[in-house]
Amino acid sequence: MIGRRLRYVAVDRRTECIMSWLIKCSGHLTNRVTKAANIVGLLNAHRDAQDWFRCGCCGGRGYIEKCFKLQEEGEYWNPYLLGAVRLSDNPENTYQPFAFLVNEDSPSQAPDAVWFSYYKDLRPHGGRLKLGYGPGGPPVVALDQLAKLIP
Repeated sequence: MIGRRLRYVAVDRRTECIMSWLIKCSGHLTNRVTKAANIVGLLNAHRDAQDWFRCGCCGGRGYIEKCFKLQEEGEYWNPYLLGAVRLSDNPENTYQPFAFLVNEDSPSQAPDAVWFSYYKDLRPHGGRLKLGYGPGGPPVVALDQLAKLIP
């Protein structure tokens, strides 16, 4: 988390956000939701050519609401995931780093942070799929902080 104000949400939304990858349509005329079964499916089948999440119903842009209980009593982090950029050049690698494009205030605004994450898929070898993210996990970096890495 990058120190922005937290949104407090109702219990039912917290439960909904924790459970799965629900892509909500950004279109103003629809309340449609598409579900991705896992992170591999989300990254492989629910992004457009520019890495934005897309609605499975209309093909337009979509977003994912997530919610995480923080260690601070009664506080939650509620990011809007707008897209994801793969950081690995080889889709066959077991370890797949990527970065979520995040806005911490609204699904209709441009990303204001990048949330680094990864998945490790050992299912083809009899193992399981592991996703590495969450508060206390990989960092969420503000775009102006990320720019410091480029030089």
